[in-house]
Amino acid sequence: MGTLKTIAREHLPFLIPFLLADAVSGFLFAIGMEVTLSVLGLTDLGTPTIGTMIYWAGYYQALLARKFWWLGAPIITSVLLVVAMYLLSISLGNYLDPRTRLKTLIARSAA
Repeated sequence: MGTLKTIAREHLPFLIPFLLADAVSGFLFAIGMEVTLSVLGLTDLGTPTIGTMIYWAGYYQALLARKFWWLGAPIITSVLLVVAMYLLSISLGNYLDPRTRLKTLIARSAA
């Protein structure tokens, strides 16, 4: 076999779960940085994002005005987004991992 064929058949199946998990964690980092910078007011505050919603809720003192949903909705959304991306990363890693797939096939054939 040539070098590229060896890499594609022998090494790439073991690297794909790690690459996908790294991509998902990269998305999580980007979302977290956007929310953090927007809450601090260091981005364009005219662009509607989760972080700017939290910033404007704090600016207009939503807690003192008893408008808890102004802060609750973006915070719950960001927490659910992070949990969903984490679960997606874990499930993709388990599904694409060749070792886990082999264990599942062996368990099914033994039953």
